[in-house]
Amino acid sequence: MTVLDIHEYWHEPPRHAVLTAIHELTHRQCQPAEKADRAIVDIEAWHEGRANVPPTFFADFGTITMAKPWGGKVEVSDDGLPFIHPIANTLEEALAIEPGENEDVANAVSIYRQICERLGRDDICFKTPDFQGVLNTAGLILKQEELFMDMHGQPDKVHRFLERVCDTNIAMMHSLREQIGRTDGNIWPYVWLPHEAGVMITEDMMPLLSPDQYKQFGLPYLKRISDEFGGVFIHCCGEWGRHAKNIAESGVNVLGAECHYPFTKIQEIIEYLPDAVLVPYYADFEKSENCADSDYLKGLLDNYGNNTRLWLAMVDADPWPVEQISKHMQAMGIDADGFSEL
Repeated sequence: MTVLDIHEYWHEPPRHAVLTAIHELTHRQCQPAEKADRAIVDIEAWHEGRANVPPTFFADFGTITMAKPWGGKVEVSDDGLPFIHPIANTLEEALAIEPGENEDVANAVSIYRQICERLGRDDICFKTPDFQGVLNTAGLILKQEELFMDMHGQPDKVHRFLERVCDTNIAMMHSLREQIGRTDGNIWPYVWLPHEAGVMITEDMMPLLSPDQYKQFGLPYLKRISDEFGGVFIHCCGEWGRHAKNIAESGVNVLGAECHYPFTKIQEIIEYLPDAVLVPYYADFEKSENCADSDYLKGLLDNYGNNTRLWLAMVDADPWPVEQISKHMQAMGIDADGFSEL
């Protein structure tokens, strides 16, 4: 296995496939009081499997982190996952809110420092809480149906609201990065983006909007964040290929993106973002919990593995086909790369 330097990789990624695996996690979205203990167990067992990247703390408090400064009642579902009720029923109510501090920033910093101190290590990587995009965050603060209707009826007010959300999101990320000192990308997907390269952002509102709507209400704020932090890696696990052309023409520095087949086909994205690092998944949720079907990935490797910047991001536990894909890559003359330090 070849070991790549993560900083050089993002500066000029090799035009071939990379395969990485992380250790199966137990501390994602668990209650904050349990998170340090669970993370320590995960980190201590990290290299018992086939992980080929450094051990990492995932500061995952659910998809609701970015909306918390605006208010809204937080509850925990029957399956233990947190959700938040929109605080505003109308755009006018949303504009009247003065956002406060984000409690997840303090929690993330405190838990991370506790983990490092208890383990006596300073080399544990840090994945940020779910950095939701501006539209995603807005849809957690204001009822989504109101947001969508106001895009047609009150577009100027919608932009005023989105500007404020963008300001708050940028401030949150700066605060977190200043306190941690180094971030290694977002909790989704399982790839590593070093601090100086940019940020990873969740743009799951894209599938709900037409190209014209996203161009008007999404791209200006994605570009602000891209300009602020030097570039963005886009997480979206839905159908977003129709937006690729507008994104490519927007001036947003797209470092990479996820493509979940069959919702988004990788060739849709390659056409407009040929230099982006693309992370493919197979969204076959009904057949299996395995999000990276081996036949699908083998087909991608056969067609794109030697001339496209593919990153196959897996988990080291069964049923993830790490060994199958690694052997297939080796047969093609592609080394299964890893990253020794970040």
